Amino acid sequence: MDSLIEASHQKQKDDALVTADAELDKVRTRLRMSLDLGLIQPGQYEHAARLLTEIGKLLGGWKRTLQA
Repeated sequence: MDSLIEASHQKQKDDALVTADAELDKVRTRLRMSLDLGLIQPGQYEHAARLLTEIGKLLGGWKRTLQA
């Protein structure tokens, strides 16, 4: 999540947050593919998915704060 770190150090955070959101979607897709391919167990998937959901909520809150 390099984009989140970059966003925290930039004055214009909008672009970095859009990039971070796209990267989060990529991670979610790869996680789902890992489950489908049997590379991870369902419990591991559920745990990681919960963490990604929390990151998404934080990212969404940050984006809403900038829009206000």
